[in-house]
Amino acid sequence: MSQSEKPKHVLIMVPDTSVHETPGYRDVEETHGLVGTFKGSVLKRNVDSETLALNIEQSMGQVDEILSRVGPVVGDTWEIKSVSVGLSINTDGSVGIAAAGLESSLQVKLIPRKKKEDLGF
Repeated sequence: MSQSEKPKHVLIMVPDTSVHETPGYRDVEETHGLVGTFKGSVLKRNVDSETLALNIEQSMGQVDEILSRVGPVVGDTWEIKSVSVGLSINTDGSVGIAAAGLESSLQVKLIPRKKKEDLGF
């Protein structure tokens, strides 16, 4: 593929969380736990790159809309220094803000706001 050509598919790899039946899984002597069952199990899927790009664009547009409404200043004493967004991409090409448990991967760092009088104006 030349540098001017765009890839038509993106390879997405995720852990395979399906449970595989192993011989003797009910036998106490042969049971080694789930780690052995899941180890090395990876699902690989090709996702259309145009679909993936569109879904990422839509997700980031939603984040942009939220941050635009908040603005750079939070309350009277804080301003946003930086924002980090972690995106989760599924094997079907759907995209969302990555989440583990009840936490999402949208991190906002705040710094004390410098007022005009603090800057000598």
